Amino acid sequence: MSEPEFVYLDGFKVTLQELGVTRETLNNHAGGRIIPFMLDTEMRALYQRAKDDPDSLSPAEKNRVFGRIPPEDEERLCLERLGCTKDELYEKALTQSENLSMLECDMVIRGCDYDWKKIANKATDLERLMTLSQEDRLLILKGREAIKGPAILQAASKRKKYTSVRANEARQKQEQLKIARQGQRADWVQDMVNRDLPRWGFVVMRTEYSDPRSDEAWEKFRERYDNIGEQIMDSWSGRPPKVELWKTLETVFVSDPTLEGASADALRERFKNMREDLPEGIRRDCFLVQDNLLAETERLMIRAVNPDYDAEAPLGTEEHSYDSNKHSITVQDLEGFCGEIQFPCPRLLTGFTIPC
Repeated sequence: MSEPEFVYLDGFKVTLQELGVTRETLNNHAGGRIIPFMLDTEMRALYQRAKDDPDSLSPAEKNRVFGRIPPEDEERLCLERLGCTKDELYEKALTQSENLSMLECDMVIRGCDYDWKKIANKATDLERLMTLSQEDRLLILKGREAIKGPAILQAASKRKKYTSVRANEARQKQEQLKIARQGQRADWVQDMVNRDLPRWGFVVMRTEYSDPRSDEAWEKFRERYDNIGEQIMDSWSGRPPKVELWKTLETVFVSDPTLEGASADALRERFKNMREDLPEGIRRDCFLVQDNLLAETERLMIRAVNPDYDAEAPLGTEEHSYDSNKHSITVQDLEGFCGEIQFPCPRLLTGFTIPC
């Protein structure tokens, strides 16, 4: 007869049979019910000692207060999962917290056996605590808080940043899809579809290089730029040829350290020098600029620049430079325009007319 399977929960070593759950359904809401928080006289005394004299607890006792597996099991799992000892992991949390991965954060905060994919809500027992009296709840929470070392606090701070980044990314994606669903194709996009060009796209120039983080930020920008276009075009339900349109997108990314902090005029000159060599379909009457790669903003902002803008030229009627069938740009349209405009990247494809 095989040995019964057991788990460590609330400082106790209990079998799955005693809990009335299987390994596959082990969490705080197994079978649609909440496993009551376990507390006896011995554990109540241990929580009290943790609260009053946290330094007196041994590593094994601290693990019981946190509801974790024994220290020797944590040590084994830390080596298996990360290739380092638990002490080395905690030292990294203290001295290099910014370099902690999300898994490392979780293992410091919740224990070396923590895996959100397998044990779901096991480490989140606040709902289970609600079955206890207020006095017992406060005792447990204060006891755990008292024995949290600086490594756990540092890991929790880094984990919060990861959560914030993921939340922002989710909001950005929702915003992009919302704009795409609500918006219309920009006129130039429809023109390009009608002309059945073999390719289409923009030149995008980078002007930020001095910061060591800028190379990585540039690669992330390129990925986001492509993703935004794909998401928007994929959302054009019932407006073909959305699949073919995405397949023909080509972007000419220009990354040259000599463009560090370049002015609009310098960028115009660079664009004019390369304009005649651009493949057919790449816009020659306008180019894009990304000069704030490290900006902490939820929106991906970009600049559109008219390469032929002349600040000294008198205002007058200009012919539309992309399609002669469009209405001419009037003096009133040009008032206050300085040859460039900044806008959220998704609007490039959704009902936004670039005054280039």
